[in-house]
Amino acid sequence: MQKINVYLLSLILAVLLLEEYKRKRKDKDKNEKEADVALRFSPRNFRMAQCKVTYKMEEEEAFLMTTDSSKQSRKCDSKFVAPKGHRLNFTCPVFNLAPTGCRQEKLIVKDSNLKMTFCTNDNVDLASSGTSLNIKHKRKKTKSKECTGTYVCEVTVVREDLDSSSGDGTGGQSASVTTDPSNSASTTTVTSPAASQDRHFCSNCGISQITVPRIVGGQDANRGEFPWQVGIKLSWGGRCGGSLIKPRWVLTAAHCYMSGFTSTTVYLGDHDRSVNEEGSFEMQAASVTVHPDFDSLTLDNDIALLKLSSPVTFSSTVAPICLARPSEVPQSGVGITTGWGTTAWQGSTATVLQKVAVDYISNAWCTQLYNDRFDITDNMVCTYTPKKDACQGDSGGPLIARAADGRWVLTGVVSFGDECAKKDSPGVFTRVPNYISWIEENTPDDDC
Repeated sequence: MQKINVYLLSLILAVLLLEEYKRKRKDKDKNEKEADVALRFSPRNFRMAQCKVTYKMEEEEAFLMTTDSSKQSRKCDSKFVAPKGHRLNFTCPVFNLAPTGCRQEKLIVKDSNLKMTFCTNDNVDLASSGTSLNIKHKRKKTKSKECTGTYVCEVTVVREDLDSSSGDGTGGQSASVTTDPSNSASTTTVTSPAASQDRHFCSNCGISQITVPRIVGGQDANRGEFPWQVGIKLSWGGRCGGSLIKPRWVLTAAHCYMSGFTSTTVYLGDHDRSVNEEGSFEMQAASVTVHPDFDSLTLDNDIALLKLSSPVTFSSTVAPICLARPSEVPQSGVGITTGWGTTAWQGSTATVLQKVAVDYISNAWCTQLYNDRFDITDNMVCTYTPKKDACQGDSGGPLIARAADGRWVLTGVVSFGDECAKKDSPGVFTRVPNYISWIEENTPDDDC
């Protein structure tokens, strides 16, 4: 009987040792896999980030973040600061935290404006709205039978003025940016008049000298600064904005025509509505084409084409905007939205065209901020800057960014938001590059 007990104990011990070997082998394979992923996804000069350290990063520098395979509780907090004029990108090619959810394990990402929490198998791919990111991994002690989570993430630096310029941009133009210290604004000027040959529709699109506002709220635009901006007045009194993309076509929001086409007056070359300005005029719209998949409840595919009664002649105050390529819609960096809408929620409309600089954010951050209040789809692009936003009457107007070839490109159409400039409530725009084929198919009779 004693010999049998010894044999059984030896057998049990052998089984336990075998299981321990298998576990260590699995952990080793997992670590090798993570290292392999890290090498494939990261630049050559990456460094491993440590807990409780603030890293002041340089351009081209990158950090890797990962976790240990321990089952003990963990709190690891790291801060990353980008150099002036730069932003931070944060992405996780491997992200599999504890399957039991956020109460067991989570990754918390904060910057100056936003906070996001990622758990289980969330997709982590975002850009900072400012120059710093705080990243914290929190894990409770894991029971012996439960699996530990793992992640491999990287933090990289990107220049702010390149956030929207990842396209090929072979238009043969350059742009210079100067700073006016008196009003903390930057001015972008296209320095070569050469036409871009690879832009949709009009080769002379998106050319303007624009001062990017850096003050809180909006400010008056300069005359002729946004020559593609149009005003739209519907017969029942409603007002929207729009963007001229061809001599006879304006891009606007579908929700402006929820009840179908109605008599519409379009104002072109306008700036100050209280006076008659040289170069401004009005004409009637002939028809509207609303996207067939427009959803009036979710506002998905909120885009429409307004056909003018006759083609317009381009001038210094009336000119088309370029349509952004998919790669030219940034996840961070500064864009500009314009319009004559109200300057506050349920306030009065503006007399002079207003411009406001807003910060692009990723759709992941946008979804988290709205927290199921709205569905943010891949057909949308979001911005969030405290006290800065489009508002009522701006619907259909442009959201623009500067591309690599110096042109200004239309990245979004003003769609919706929760009131205006409300805390934790981004502005939502229709993502224009998703509709280029549809625009081409529905505007075949008009070329520049």
